[in-house]
Amino acid sequence: MALIEVIPSKHSESWNFTLSFCIIWEHLSYRLNRENLLNENNSTILENHFKQEFKFLPYAQYLFTSCLNDDVNVKLLLKMMNEVNNQLQRKIEQRYLDQLINKVQVVNEPPLFKGGRVELLSIEQVNGRMPTFVINVNDVKYLHFSYMRYIENQIKSTFNFNLVPILVYYKDRKKKEVNARE
Repeated sequence: MALIEVIPSKHSESWNFTLSFCIIWEHLSYRLNRENLLNENNSTILENHFKQEFKFLPYAQYLFTSCLNDDVNVKLLLKMMNEVNNQLQRKIEQRYLDQLINKVQVVNEPPLFKGGRVELLSIEQVNGRMPTFVINVNDVKYLHFSYMRYIENQIKSTFNFNLVPILVYYKDRKKKEVNARE
């Protein structure tokens, strides 16, 4: 990946980029050394470039650091790590999960798919390294991928899982098997 293409060529000699992937509980944060050389425009350009390159990580946060502002940046990095850890360990009460499932079905009724309509029966959060949810449905074959994505987005936005990925599994009440969204 050539990051120098993103920066205007007249400044390319003065830029000393070090892109390191800090893996924090399996989540990526991006650090860019020499933040003191960045202006607002270049930081925005770099952030947009990272978002374009890493579309598959929409929850990733970007933090530009500098040795000149080490105290401030370390505090920002620790604050970000703490928030990621809090989201990973967040347990949602069952009553709120039930309210969400009811709201999801009322606001956006499941579409007809393969000759039937899926009915969301219940939801539970199970233990896992990432926030993991199991949704019991009447028949998984009636569940369209776009409705799966809608449910996942509703869980993320309602319970503020904006920094971490979540896993959602669908359990068919007839077959007693669990299917994940691929």
